[in-house]
Amino acid sequence: PHAGWVALAILLGALTVGSSVALLATSAYLISAAARQPSIADLGVTIVGVRFFGLSRGVFRYLERLAAHNTTFRVLARIRVWFYQ
Repeated sequence: PHAGWVALAILLGALTVGSSVALLATSAYLISAAARQPSIADLGVTIVGVRFFGLSRGVFRYLERLAAHNTTFRVLARIRVWFYQ
């Protein structure tokens, strides 16, 4: 009965990992590109990418924890009702 919430938590966890990997790759590219000392306008898209992936990682992690805890508390409530009946 809680498969949808579990699937959502797994999907959000995968998106969190994907955002972390993308943040690592984008920031590594930004550091190596900035070492060539281009104008700041040339680094603009990469800077926006680092900001986006940094924020999305936090948002996805929060939503994943919210979905996982919601699922856990729903299962715990069902177990508690079953136990006391």
